[in-house]
Amino acid sequence: MTFQETAKIMAVFKAAYPRYYANIDVEEARQVTTLWASMLADYSYETVSNAAKALIVSSKFPPTIAEVIEKIQLLTKEPELTEGEAWSMVRKAIRNGIYGYKEEYRKLPDKVKTAIGNPLMIHEWAKVSADELDTVVASNFMRNFRSQTKNKQEYESLPQSVKKFVEEISAKMPKLEEVNDIRITFEEKINKYAVKQIQPHMINALAVMLCDEAVNETLFSLGTIENMEVIA
Repeated sequence: MTFQETAKIMAVFKAAYPRYYANIDVEEARQVTTLWASMLADYSYETVSNAAKALIVSSKFPPTIAEVIEKIQLLTKEPELTEGEAWSMVRKAIRNGIYGYKEEYRKLPDKVKTAIGNPLMIHEWAKVSADELDTVVASNFMRNFRSQTKNKQEYESLPQSVKKFVEEISAKMPKLEEVNDIRITFEEKINKYAVKQIQPHMINALAVMLCDEAVNETLFSLGTIENMEVIA
């Protein structure tokens, strides 16, 4: 949305809430419009206009930029997967979680995968009792899913320039699938050689590190895992 289009939106707000804009001079109006134009630059005039109209009919006070963006997201977003629906998918995957946890994990939507953490969680959950699964495990998963949904909504409200910066940083980080695949390899080797002193958080750290091809190639060519001291 351009500065001129933003000025039209601000004129609508002024007409709808005259008392709140009565004492704003020309320079203040220009500064306010510039700020709104900057923060809403990623959206079309039509989209912002529809959000503004929806807010005007439901609010007695002039909306903030955050409220406009929130309304835009509400009006334009596709139906979200609910936490109950997500847990149903996980519950189904767990049925085949003892031997088929890798494949079951790959079938799940990315959002559900992130809330789970890694494929081995499906394997572990397949071992617990039904009561624990439907209470403790379900509660923890749905809390993670809610938190992830909130984080996504906050990310979507960021200006495009900030999103671009975040994406550039993220592109340099190992992908979730890469970390998980290497983590599983580590877990299997560690279980095979009974290296008891390796804790789960260390496995995660090593998995991230091994996404570096040079480190990965060096460690495995030297047989580092196979040569670890076996603890009885």
